Amino acid sequence: MKHKKLLLLSAVTIAIIITPAFFNNSCAPNTTVEKETLFPELANRINDVTSIKIKSNGNPDVILQKMEGGQWAIQSADNYPAQFDKVKDVVVSLSQLKILATKTDNPKLYPELGVEGPEGDNTSSLLLTLSDQSGTTLASLIVGKPRKNNSGNNRPNLYVRKVDAKNALLVEGYLQLKSNNNAWYERNVVHIPASRIQGVNIVKSNGANLLIGKHAEGDTDFKVIEGNTASPSVLLNKLGTFFEDINVEGVHAVNNFEFPDDTTITTFTTFNGLIITVKNALSDGKAFAHFSFTSAVTSDNNTDEMQESNLETISAEEESQLWNQFLGRWVYEIPEFKFETLDVNVAQSSE
Repeated sequence: MKHKKLLLLSAVTIAIIITPAFFNNSCAPNTTVEKETLFPELANRINDVTSIKIKSNGNPDVILQKMEGGQWAIQSADNYPAQFDKVKDVVVSLSQLKILATKTDNPKLYPELGVEGPEGDNTSSLLLTLSDQSGTTLASLIVGKPRKNNSGNNRPNLYVRKVDAKNALLVEGYLQLKSNNNAWYERNVVHIPASRIQGVNIVKSNGANLLIGKHAEGDTDFKVIEGNTASPSVLLNKLGTFFEDINVEGVHAVNNFEFPDDTTITTFTTFNGLIITVKNALSDGKAFAHFSFTSAVTSDNNTDEMQESNLETISAEEESQLWNQFLGRWVYEIPEFKFETLDVNVAQSSE
């Protein structure tokens, strides 16, 4: 079924790829190349890298940490899982940088190349530091501006400067560095089609309640079942689209985040019995949401059906367990338009 494929796709993109090593020796830089390698020892120590730190001007440091079992996490984002491919690309690309030319050693000219360092005013410089488990620095580099390659070999060029060196360098190669935590994890965390949503129950912090629902899976409009609202039907129907492609903008561990008093609880129920509870609120001008999943039915109720077509469907109970595994421990910063989707009018009862 479609919803199983979407669930498994989301699960795969969120899951960490567990691997014992970054790169095997067959992919190490070719030492016979005439150009001098910027960090000649790094290729042999790639698997020793356990920490990556990216320092920039105006943003908190991004710290990526290798955890037990080989998984990588974003230490600067409560150890949220990092995308392994992006981490590997940085380490391997750094080990493959080749020196093309020595440039200025005049600090006054550093800003022209972007190698003055992240401490400067209005600088775009990034300081990249790789360390091993003992904390020993394996490579440290101030990353400056890219330069258009005029040699015709299609290899990118980049201005850099080693932290302990005066001369800037022009190197051959690239570094895909981002100075924000959200650039290092999968941002599309959940997708549940609107066609699956049967009912929505909204409870505001003041106790006001609104329940809307559909009678059949083919229905397009939600009807008010309980409560009152001044919101037009088009906004009520939009509630069903809330879980379609949620791209989050930040993440916190649930035990490191405190929701404000004016939190709304919105509960979604699907036609197959999956129940999704969304705790959502504004805090410091940003919208946050926590997702928890349960099931109105258990797999024991449809054991025969599951045995007959377990490759084509998944029970609501199993689905809830999968979603909780990936999302339950986190509070996500969601886009403003997603928060506005949940922010429908609910009139308090006059009783």
